[in-house]
Amino acid sequence: MATSGQVDNRPAPKRPGIIIAAALLLAALAGGVWLIFKPGTTMEPPATVTAPPPPESSPSLRPLPPLPPPGTKLPGEMILQSYASSGSRPQDDLHAVAHAIENLALLVKGNDPFRLGANEEFADALKGRNKAQMRFLRDDHPAFNEKGQLVDRWRTPLYIHAASRDRLEIRSAGPDRKMWTEDDLQRQPDGQFLKGDKLNPTSLYLPPEQSRPTGQQAPEASGR
Repeated sequence: MATSGQVDNRPAPKRPGIIIAAALLLAALAGGVWLIFKPGTTMEPPATVTAPPPPESSPSLRPLPPLPPPGTKLPGEMILQSYASSGSRPQDDLHAVAHAIENLALLVKGNDPFRLGANEEFADALKGRNKAQMRFLRDDHPAFNEKGQLVDRWRTPLYIHAASRDRLEIRSAGPDRKMWTEDDLQRQPDGQFLKGDKLNPTSLYLPPEQSRPTGQQAPEASGR
C-alpha cells in the first residue's frame, strides 16, 4: 500500500470478463470455419431460377401467315367460289360465309380456335389469324373490302353476332346499303332467313316474338 505522497506504479489487475468474451468469440469463429471446410462438405451452387415461358399470344395479335403460292386453292375459296356472283342469291352468300366460318372452326379445333367478336375478327380468322395459322381465304377475295371486312354483294360490311362458334347470325344491309331497314336480310343459326316485316330491326339478341307488342304474333321465318 502506497503512503501519502507516493505514486503506485503497480499494473492494474486484468478484467476476467474481457478475457472470457474474447475466448468465446474465437471459439465461435473457429466453429464456423470448421463447419464450412469440414471434410465431406461441398458448397452447393445457388439455385437456378428459370423464367416462366412467355404467355401464348392471342390469335387476334398474331401476324397473318404468308400467302400460299399462286394457283393454290384454299379451302374457303371453294366454299365461296360463287360469292356475290350473278348466278347466286344474297341468301347463298350468307350461307357460304356461315359455312366458311363453321368449317374453319372444325379444322382448327380446340375450344378457342379464334376470337368470336366483330366482323374484322372473323375476317382475320379466315385470312389465317387463328390458332393453327390456317389460311382459308386470300386477302383480295371478293368477300373482303379494302378495310379487310367481310361484306355482302353490295359491298356493305356484314353484321355478325355469334352466340357460339357454331351459332352465327349474319345480317346484310340489303340493296339500300343501310343497316336496320326493311330490305335487310338475316341468316339465322338454323339456316333460316328473316327479311322484310319478318325481321326484327332493333335487336339480333331477341327472337321476333319477344320484341313485339303483347298479343301480336310474329310471322313464320322464310325458308332457305
